[in-house]
Amino acid sequence: MTLDIFLINSIIPLMLAFVLWVNSSKTTVAKRFLSWAMVNAGVSFFITHQYMNGNYELYVILHPLGVATILFIYPSFYQYVSHLTGAHQLKRRLFVPGMVFGLVSLVVFLGLLSHEEQIYFLSDYRTQPGTDHWRLQVNQWFRLLNVALIFFQIGWFFFKTNALLKKYHAEIANVFSDVSQLKLSRVKILNTSFIVAAIACISFYVINPVKVFGTTQALEYPFFLLALILSMLGAIGVSQNEAPDLILQPQPAPSSSEATSETTVDDFFAKIDLYMNRERPYLEPAFNIVQMAAAIGSNRTYISNCINRNKGMNFSQYVNAYRLAQAKQLLIEKRQLPVADIALHSGFGSVSAFSRCFKESEKMTPTEYRDQGKS
Repeated sequence: MTLDIFLINSIIPLMLAFVLWVNSSKTTVAKRFLSWAMVNAGVSFFITHQYMNGNYELYVILHPLGVATILFIYPSFYQYVSHLTGAHQLKRRLFVPGMVFGLVSLVVFLGLLSHEEQIYFLSDYRTQPGTDHWRLQVNQWFRLLNVALIFFQIGWFFFKTNALLKKYHAEIANVFSDVSQLKLSRVKILNTSFIVAAIACISFYVINPVKVFGTTQALEYPFFLLALILSMLGAIGVSQNEAPDLILQPQPAPSSSEATSETTVDDFFAKIDLYMNRERPYLEPAFNIVQMAAAIGSNRTYISNCINRNKGMNFSQYVNAYRLAQAKQLLIEKRQLPVADIALHSGFGSVSAFSRCFKESEKMTPTEYRDQGKS
């Protein structure tokens, strides 16, 4: 790889930002936040490209903007995940640190230092600080504070984003019987990868590998990894759907007949079981708790709590237990029936969802279960 990798890294996020914005609408606001994250990433990579190529004349002008864009990336990503999971609330305060540090950088860097001092600070002083003028020392302390804020921000948003994803996955499992197409597992994986790459980039940037190792290669690899993760995230974001409307719909209040005594809960669960065995709604992949609530005349929260109390399961696990029982029966009784057909006849939306659910429950594949002749 060469230093041009930084220029490539800046072009790809900007292209994805354009595609995301064009594909966004009032119902897909999340894509706009991801587009904004891509813009800031692209600008940040472009500014880094100037630094790594030694274009200090241009870099000194862009430096305050670089401070702001780095601090804008993760808040934008967090807002993206927030809107994906149904928390449609713009939190402008998340972008305040980026704006404040960008403005302060204008003052302490462009305002306090002469042009020659700016170039000296960026090229030599900040990696080998001495006892020079107080203006350089102020900029050095500001830089250390900025790096500390970036590290804090990365960690804080990482945990906040994971908490959002965890809450969302719990919510969809209590509403939908088939959550395989609704999970945001790829976003969670990329969030973890993002923090690793970001910390690596900032760490190598702070120590300046040119001074330590005599080469830029140590900095190129983590930046390339970060750009790759952001590009994958942007590509996924183009087709990513936001939280289903059923999660966001207000629920009717529980009826007065829905008491909380243990006897009533057990009786009500028997009613749920009777409905599942008689009507067999689990054979429909799109079956959800709202449909069950309408069928038995209850509230979805009460149903969810009742299932959890009696079975220790969420709604999705409870429905899939019926599907698995149906599938195991078909695997033994219909030995010539392909596994794909059994998945569909049992109510699973896809073969992959069926195989994953079956293996989690039985610790073996459907084919292995059939071969062993279990019942």
